[in-house]
Amino acid sequence: MKIRANPELADINHLKLEIKNYIQHQFENHPFTRNSVASRTAVLNRWADHMGSTEVRTITADQLQNWYEWLERRKTEPLTERSAHSYLLMVRSLFNHLSGENKVRDNPAVRLAVSLWINPRSAGDAGIASKSRTRHTDSEAITT
Repeated sequence: MKIRANPELADINHLKLEIKNYIQHQFENHPFTRNSVASRTAVLNRWADHMGSTEVRTITADQLQNWYEWLERRKTEPLTERSAHSYLLMVRSLFNHLSGENKVRDNPAVRLAVSLWINPRSAGDAGIASKSRTRHTDSEAITT
């Protein structure tokens, strides 16, 4: 009876439910292959486990930033910067979908400070690969 009176007491991970709905929607309506469904489901569910049982609307940019940084420094199986960035892009896509469905007001993953080593040759620059590190956000690039 307590749960019926206060639905927030129910032991439901709304985040994982939203992930499941997102993946299903993308598979049915967009060019997600079975392989991309499997890999994205695994990454997003591991992210949800890390975040804990939570509502998507309560997730903050600070929480996502901490998770992103943890990916690279975790003791078991730390990720490269590129892999951590691809994981973040998957989370960002989930929030873009949730925003489009009016389930969140805005995407907390949009303005995170993430770092990638950029090889100027691969970016179209014919110069010698620079050792400068460029931090990218959606609206700017900052060279450090």
